[in-house]
Amino acid sequence: MHRQAQRALHRRRITWFGVLAAGLLVIQFAYNFHSLGRPQVLGYATNMNTQVLLSDTNTYRDKSNLPALKLNANLSRAAQAKAESMVAQNYWSHVAPDGTTPWYYFQKVSYQYSVAGENLAYGFSTSDQVVTAWMNSVEHRDNILGNYQDIGFGVANGTNYQGGKNTVIVAFYGLPNDQKPVIGTTASALAVSAHTPSVAQHVYGATSIISGNAPWATYASLALIGATVLGFLVTHLETLRLGWHNARRYAIVHPTVDAAVLLGIALVVVQAAGGFIR
Repeated sequence: MHRQAQRALHRRRITWFGVLAAGLLVIQFAYNFHSLGRPQVLGYATNMNTQVLLSDTNTYRDKSNLPALKLNANLSRAAQAKAESMVAQNYWSHVAPDGTTPWYYFQKVSYQYSVAGENLAYGFSTSDQVVTAWMNSVEHRDNILGNYQDIGFGVANGTNYQGGKNTVIVAFYGLPNDQKPVIGTTASALAVSAHTPSVAQHVYGATSIISGNAPWATYASLALIGATVLGFLVTHLETLRLGWHNARRYAIVHPTVDAAVLLGIALVVVQAAGGFIR
């Protein structure tokens, strides 16, 4: 009888693992299918959408009673060239190893500015996460809410960028030198100036999840993992009825293995919700 009960509990464990695997695949498929419904640049497990980056940026500017930024084709070309350069040379900095600054790319597309700025990011899953991470950093927020008129985005994938498959996002902000400032400022600020955040930051996945800025697939995956944990908990508690001598393998080894697997999957999901900004 004990053996029969043990086999039944073992089959239930396998069923729960099957439900978890199938559920995660369905969530990922649905997320990818939804992502493909909008014009975007698909990166490694990412959904980077230039229009969403622009919309989110202007939403924050609108909340601060600032005029919307316009997507500038030249700045987008410049930002794309910078993103591809970062991936090709595998560096994580505003300045390339050879000393090339962001403003070189402005000059390359003949964008003459009186004020300019650059924000960088990689490792995020969605466009919303990128802009939110920038807004949560004082220096990066200064660019989003800065004295600019134009904006351009560049997105590039790297097979081995910073040690893994990552997508780099570059945002260039600019105010043409033939335009008057759109924000009240002093005369000294009219001189040509450029701004790059000085500190690189790691935005942890747990922070994005708690603040509500992770993609919906992250929350759905965590909910599924939580349901699986409850299923395993009920299953393993039932082993106690079999008696310690006959069920110690099911009461110790299997719960330990199951907990390790579930924890590993949860950590992967949480980590995917974070990234880096500079």
